[in-house]
Amino acid sequence: MMNIFQKYLERIKNRSLKDFLKCLWLPLVIMVAVIFADLLTKSIIENKLSLNQSVILIPNFLAFTYVLNEGAAFSILEGQRWVFITITAIALIAMLLYLLYDCEKLTVLLKVALALVMGGSVGNLVDRLALGKVRDFIQIIYFGYNIPVLGGESFAIFNVADAAITVGTILLIIGVIIGPYKKETQK
Repeated sequence: MMNIFQKYLERIKNRSLKDFLKCLWLPLVIMVAVIFADLLTKSIIENKLSLNQSVILIPNFLAFTYVLNEGAAFSILEGQRWVFITITAIALIAMLLYLLYDCEKLTVLLKVALALVMGGSVGNLVDRLALGKVRDFIQIIYFGYNIPVLGGESFAIFNVADAAITVGTILLIIGVIIGPYKKETQK
């Protein structure tokens, strides 16, 4: 285990700040943009709507409904705040270390995927730390119906961070399937 850690530190130590910035600028910009958009939209919704208030944006398709979620997606594991905080912190550290370690070898797709997942995770982590709950507000209504999902009453109400995590996870799966590393160019 110590040998792996030393190898990791050696690989990172041999890079300059310029090298890090060259390969990390895109993931950093995406992460900051996701965190900013998530926290901004949550703040606007919190200031404009009362808890459980709903505003229909597109009839029979989209509404903003302000709710507080103590669980994960679809309110599973409700009330397990510290479990989510711990798991999120560990996952963020693991993704960051992976990104730092293999930065110049990763494809753009994988960098974008990791940045979306990390940005969304930070956005929801901020809510869990500050409020003990996550502010959700985007409600999809399919042709006028709240379609039950996973035994719930209706499709999950979510936020920008959740959307970023979902899109990032899909891109991550695609990136791993097609190959996470850049192809070596022959000289």
